[in-house]
Amino acid sequence: MQSKESIIQNIVTAMKISGVRELTEGGLYWALFNQGMDTDTATGAVKHAIDRKVLRRDGHVLILNDGKENTLGTRAVCNS
Repeated sequence: MQSKESIIQNIVTAMKISGVRELTEGGLYWALFNQGMDTDTATGAVKHAIDRKVLRRDGHVLILNDGKENTLGTRAVCNS
């Protein structure tokens, strides 16, 4: 099984490739569960990504933290 860091990095890479800058927190959990993570590990992975500033939280939306400003018009949900 992959580590939580590598799974998060794979999801972030998929988001960047597909042009998705934001996803719902539920969408991220859905993707983590589909990678075989249990709830505690998934919660730790999300916390790790936010603590390391890979993602930043804006309400229930998690945004790639690459320094670019996102407008409401660019929001999308990525469940891949």
